[in-house]
Amino acid sequence: MDTNTVIASLFDTIMSSPAASSNPGDYIKAHTVEYRELTYYGDYTLRYVFSEFLKGRQTGLKGHIMRAVMDSLIGGESMGLETETGQEYFDEWLALAKRTEVLNGTEYMKGNAPKAWMLLQMLGE
Repeated sequence: MDTNTVIASLFDTIMSSPAASSNPGDYIKAHTVEYRELTYYGDYTLRYVFSEFLKGRQTGLKGHIMRAVMDSLIGGESMGLETETGQEYFDEWLALAKRTEVLNGTEYMKGNAPKAWMLLQMLGE
């Protein structure tokens, strides 16, 4: 099974309705089963989300929904930032991950920020 295809399809389904709303939370509420399935895929979903954000320009509905999923999956590593877009949030989170790794080292990241460490591994850092 190609999990990226399944995950992309789940995001497409969530974004499909309610078309009359501009609130990302409304889309998630309308598709709780799909949202739960995204969280069930865990690190597979997180890698997909990281990859999409690393491409850049995730400033619309998908970016907001991916940010919500990301926060669910990174747990205590989430930040209480108020940003305009999911892309801005991810960019800030990535910058914090890089700074934390420089200040504290690899072992700290592995033990205390495993999701941020996974992202840095994807970047080859």
